[in-house]
Amino acid sequence: MSLIASKADHGTGPHDYPLGRLESARQDGEQAARRALQRVEAEDVRRALLHYPAELRRAILDLVGLPDLRRISRRAAGTVLARLRGGRYSPQLRSRLTYPLTLGYHNCDDLTADECIGLLGGDEEVLHRAGCLAFNLYVQAAVPRSLTRWALAEVVAHDAELAPVALAQLLGMADELDEETAAWVHGAWAALRAREPRLPERPRLPGSAPPDPAEPPPPAPEPLESSMTTPPPPRQRPSDDDSRDDGVRRLLDDAEAAFAEAVPAADAVRDAVAARRRPGDADLQRLTEAVLAFDRLRAALAGDADVPSEATLHDVRAVLDERAAAQDDAALIARLAAVTGPPAVEEVLAEIRAAAARGEPPGLAVLARLIDAAAGDADVDEVSALSGHAHEQLPGGWSKAVTYAALGQLSFAEETAGEHDGAEDDDTPVSEEDAAAAPPPDEPPPPPENSTTWTRC
Repeated sequence: MSLIASKADHGTGPHDYPLGRLESARQDGEQAARRALQRVEAEDVRRALLHYPAELRRAILDLVGLPDLRRISRRAAGTVLARLRGGRYSPQLRSRLTYPLTLGYHNCDDLTADECIGLLGGDEEVLHRAGCLAFNLYVQAAVPRSLTRWALAEVVAHDAELAPVALAQLLGMADELDEETAAWVHGAWAALRAREPRLPERPRLPGSAPPDPAEPPPPAPEPLESSMTTPPPPRQRPSDDDSRDDGVRRLLDDAEAAFAEAVPAADAVRDAVAARRRPGDADLQRLTEAVLAFDRLRAALAGDADVPSEATLHDVRAVLDERAAAQDDAALIARLAAVTGPPAVEEVLAEIRAAAARGEPPGLAVLARLIDAAAGDADVDEVSALSGHAHEQLPGGWSKAVTYAALGQLSFAEETAGEHDGAEDDDTPVSEEDAAAAPPPDEPPPPPENSTTWTRC
């Protein structure tokens, strides 16, 4: 699962796919990405790593079992490339290597169709406000072209929100592509223009022009080594005493905090790129930390069938909350296996206890909440609402038990016993007046005057 297959946590705006999807091009895009990766050399990886922030570089080397290296050798880069082409951690490697090159293609800048068309026609004003995409173009201009071609093919293969922009860039590199990939790019662009005639025949994306071949490759910026050497935060894993979801929730909290800090950093990077000056290391580091936090969360969720592959942080939070609610319901239902009450409803309670042992129907959790509410400090409205829900969700034959629960006549045997244990027996005699006022054991007490909705039996 590559980062470009997982939308970063920028919400779901109205322009997620401003130029439509390229689903028909995905299979050919995957083959093109594989061919492009075969043309990447160890030296290309080495030069790219020199341009990456120190923390991201450490994270990449850590995945292949290499220590943090201030000087990246060609052999070390070759190890990264070999693992990238195949191996247990290749998806994570792809995510970390492509992040500085592809993050903006998820339309983090919420570009509209008109803005995308203007951008592909060379409109620099659009790029000035598209900070995420501008950052990617800045990095693409600094790393070897082979890596950029591969990363753009990955964007198209995974049909990211701005995959048409990546396709347009590949069209501008057609002379550098293998024959099969070049033919596919031309065909895919022609099909896209047939759907959206306003697209230019020869797109020109500002900031994406190839570097002058006469110029030597830009040197690795020294400040990255000097100002970003703080060690990365330790990886957080759930402890043995914590449930898996508790550990995942902590990682999610960390990721949300990191993304919150990355928002002003992304704005600062956008402003720097628009002004044609180098973004600050601190801002780049915050963006890197956000992606690494996202990757740690995604690794903890590996194999979780409840979380979709393209989940945002909001999606993950919703899944965890839903699962926590289900666990709470299961705990409540389990308590009903020991529910007790007056003999008049014992037959129904026996059915409820048997149903609780099976864990169904789901409305049992509402009945347990009703019992707790009626026995506690809940107000009349809350008890009434729970009673109504229980009547709606439970079998009609259990209606009388629901009424007894609303009147506080049901309890949980193990809790009642626990409250009695250790307490002295109350030998205070009951007065004749109190005894006369008490209802018979087989009948519920009269309901309060304002509780007419409780007594649906």
